[in-house]
Order: sequence, then structure tokens, then C-alpha cells
Amino acid sequence: MVVINNSDSLSQRSREFFERTKMKLAASIMFSVFAWVMIAWCAEAGGSAAADKARFDKGPTAAGREPYYASGGGAGFASFAFCLGFVLLCAGGIYISPLCSGSINERKTLCAPIEIRALSDEDHV
Repeated sequence: MVVINNSDSLSQRSREFFERTKMKLAASIMFSVFAWVMIAWCAEAGGSAAADKARFDKGPTAAGREPYYASGGGAGFASFAFCLGFVLLCAGGIYISPLCSGSINERKTLCAPIEIRALSDEDHV
């Protein structure tokens, strides 16, 4: 393994590995960003469901309460769906991240571009 200061001087194979690792890091950051958007939407939908339940409890007649009941149920389900999306996006971000679940070479190449050597038969022992 040779540390190189410039990614332009890497071999084709090492350059592709370097670029793929950078893309995996960018994708894991985007997954994390979208996960936090989901948790914000979850909080908004949960607040809407709680407000609709409060309006339902204060409604004057049964006919006047039905829209709040339906709206509160829909917002409650939306809150659940956004919470599930948050969990799945967090899991996906961790799974794809070269920092959390990447190889040693992926972690090293994030700090400085490295020349990836071909594995020999002695490496498999």
C-alpha cells in the first residue's frame, strides 16, 4: 500500500476504488439527511394527530367530531410511517457508510488516496 497525495496519480483500479468510496460516503450522508427530514415530518404528523384528538374531544356534536377523528387517525399513521422511514434510512446510511461498515482500505482511502495492490496467494492464508 502506497500513500499518494494526489488522486490523479492513482492507477485506474485504485482511482475507481477511491471515487466509489467517496460516493458511498456522500450517499451515507444523504441517507442521514433524509432520515432527519423523516423524523421532523414524524414530529409534525404526531403533533397534528394530537391536535386533532384534542379537537375531537372538544367537538360539540358527533357529526362535528368525525372529521377530526379521521384526520387524527391519518396523521397518526403518517407519524408511524415517517418513524419507520427514519429507522430504515438510518439503517441504510450505516450499512452503506465506509466509516461504519466499510473495509480497512475504504477507511484509509478517505484520509489519503492509496494505491490498492492486487492480492497474492500469500494474502489468503
